[in-house]
This record gives sequence, C-alpha cells and structure tokens, in this order.
Amino acid sequence: MGRICRKKNLCLERKSEGDGILIIISVNVSSIMTIYNISCRCLQAHDEEVTNHRAAFEQRATEIEQKYERKMRALRDELDLRRKTELHEVDCYYKELISLIYIGCSDVTEFMTTIRSPFLWV
Repeated sequence: MGRICRKKNLCLERKSEGDGILIIISVNVSSIMTIYNISCRCLQAHDEEVTNHRAAFEQRATEIEQKYERKMRALRDELDLRRKTELHEVDCYYKELISLIYIGCSDVTEFMTTIRSPFLWV
C-alpha cells in the first residue's frame, strides 16, 4: 500500500495481501551493528560494575571477619586468664585450709579423718 515510516536507517512498509496486512521492516546492516556495539558496551559496563560491587563486598566481609576474630581472641584470652586466676585462688584456699587443719590435728589419723569429712568442703 505504501510507506508508513522512513527514517535514516529504518523503513516500514505496509502491503495488503488478500485477507491480511503485511508489514515489511527494512533495516540497514550498519544500524544493527551499531545497536549491537552499544549493547555490548552496556553489558561490559554492567559486568565491570558488578565486579566492583563484588570486590567491595568481599573486602568488607574480610574486614568484618578480621574484627570478629580479634574480638573473639581477646575474649578467649580474658576467659583463660580468669580461669587461671580462679584456679590459683582455689588452690591457695585449699592449701591454707589443709595447713590449718593439719596444725589443729594431733596425729595423722585424725588429720585424714578430718580431711575426708564431706561437711568440711561445703
């Protein structure tokens, strides 16, 4: 029937054939290559952006893991020091208690009986 639209690299034509209408699109090959190149550049830019985001995420995750490890190491060291201090205090207490009992007992049998008493350690 006639041309619908004609631009620089694109031509649309409409033809009537029997019962239907046929639309013919003519596109210049150079315009297709231009569109392809633009889309490739967009994809490349997108890939670079995703790579940059991934690298930033991994760096932040590494920093968080290192900070967590430092805090956990400090807590473990503090708990270890507390445990050693408590063990030392308990050890000193029992040594002092045993020496006091030994001083108050007249012989070894009385000392062993007193040490084995369950009420002494409560």
